Amino acid sequence: MNKETIKWEDITLSDNYLFQTYMKDENNCKELLSEILGKPVRKIVYKETEKELKNSILAKGIRVDVYLEGDDKIYDVEMQTSEDDLPKRSRYYHSAIDIDSLQPGQYYNDLKETYVIFICTFDPLEKDAYIYSIQNQCTNIQDCDYNDESHTIFLNTKGEKGNISDDLKVFLKAVDGMFDYSVKSATIKKRIADIVDNEKWRKSYMFQDMRDIGNVRKGKEEFALTMVRKGKITIEEASEELGTPVEKLKAKLEDSK
Repeated sequence: MNKETIKWEDITLSDNYLFQTYMKDENNCKELLSEILGKPVRKIVYKETEKELKNSILAKGIRVDVYLEGDDKIYDVEMQTSEDDLPKRSRYYHSAIDIDSLQPGQYYNDLKETYVIFICTFDPLEKDAYIYSIQNQCTNIQDCDYNDESHTIFLNTKGEKGNISDDLKVFLKAVDGMFDYSVKSATIKKRIADIVDNEKWRKSYMFQDMRDIGNVRKGKEEFALTMVRKGKITIEEASEELGTPVEKLKAKLEDSK
């Protein structure tokens, strides 16, 4: 979601920052997970927002939105607003979580049960379902007991089919910024308002936005300088694209030699 076009006062739960802030409240975490899984999540012993998982220096790292451990399970909860290849993305997330959680000397049996959950503002599998629950299974033999304790769940804010709780339906509507007159809807709306009205969270959001813009610019500059080194574009063309003086780019090229 492009924060440059959205005022702080107008953001919804589909915004990563607001969602992560909302999930920093342990009660919100346990409540949402319990509704998604259809069973109580009694204890969360560890939680982190925007945890970075990187298996090696050369491996593609991932930055998960909300990473939780509790009841001897690991939960990764993602707010997803872009229609990326979610099946392959979830596969990679599972592998990254497993490698990150298994310490040297531990056995495969020590791997914890994992849930990778995507809350999507679109229908990821185009079946109009509220929820898609996916597990690995043996495909050629019926009634074959295979359980690697790896669970993938896609939630669809635009869903209309399936059996989920009324409270979860209300939450999914809230992600899209839609509220009704139910007690649950009013509670979520109040929790969001408390975050939006908090000056500390507003400033933190603003500074994160500045960091994001800075990181994007830094990435564009590094890419442009690489193209100049390879002779793909001239330094004048890079200067025009970046809005950076030629002399400044020349100095950076010299410094990088």
